[in-house]
Amino acid sequence: MLFDLLGYYALRPWRLQEMRILQKFRAEREKRPGQSIPDLQNAQYTWCADAGGYPFEKVKRVVDYWMFHHPNQYLASCVYPGAQSFFSALRQRGITIGIYSDYPAQDKLDAMNLAADIIVSSTDPHINHLKPAPRACFTSRPN
Repeated sequence: MLFDLLGYYALRPWRLQEMRILQKFRAEREKRPGQSIPDLQNAQYTWCADAGGYPFEKVKRVVDYWMFHHPNQYLASCVYPGAQSFFSALRQRGITIGIYSDYPAQDKLDAMNLAADIIVSSTDPHINHLKPAPRACFTSRPN
């Protein structure tokens, strides 16, 4: 990812602000461990936009691409050896597999060729808690 970012922005220096957006987005989330807030999904972009003076839609576009979509192409090579067989063993024993992530995880699991029975994110409407909130729970089982 570092090489992708550097390669992309080395050829587009007029867009270097986007790298600052990524840094600010992470920094703003890290300032709020365990934060509980309605509509966390949009609040995280608003925090960055407000703190950096960036337009909300630009923050969302840059973060979604560089954090949630572009990296997925590299995830298959990052799967721990034995992860697929571990998941298979859990399934064979009837053990429910649950994933709880700070960020939406379905696309990442797909990229790693892994599947879970329950997948929730801190930003899901029924969660709205950043990790490590011990009270982060959902009021109804996600679909």
